[in-house]
Amino acid sequence: MPVSEEDISLAQQALYENEALRENLDDDEAAALLKWGETCIALLGQAEGDFGQGCQAVRRVLAAVDKLVARADLEDGVAQQAIQRLVESAPSLGLSFSAQQVQDALPADSADRQGTLEALLALLDGGAPTSASEDEPPPPDASNPSNTPGERFNRVMGRLRGLLGGG
Repeated sequence: MPVSEEDISLAQQALYENEALRENLDDDEAAALLKWGETCIALLGQAEGDFGQGCQAVRRVLAAVDKLVARADLEDGVAQQAIQRLVESAPSLGLSFSAQQVQDALPADSADRQGTLEALLALLDGGAPTSASEDEPPPPDASNPSNTPGERFNRVMGRLRGLLGGG
């Protein structure tokens, strides 16, 4: 049964009110990440499954991305914990990637905040990690409209709907 528009709106609003999800981000970084979360929650509300569990997974993913963007400024081990949290939360959103794939997607320069955010959002949108194996499809072609971040996101959300039993 789909979730009410009011419940979806309240869950989305809660993302913006939860400072822990963006405590390490500047305004532009937070806006991009929260927009991803907002869209994800809207789609979760249309799918069959446990909406509350899905929202918790979105929050865990956002918190992990927040930590990874700021990994250059954090204590040792925090980034590894964030990667583990991201990998563990991904299946609840119909995503699947390993800690190594996350690690490989991150820029070598841990101070490259924008590059880190872009890499993580691409991974969350279903983009191919930088260390693609022979079994994985080639990286998306930015000149092809069906491979834009929005289209990749739609494909990921289609997998999410299938996972949660929605149409």
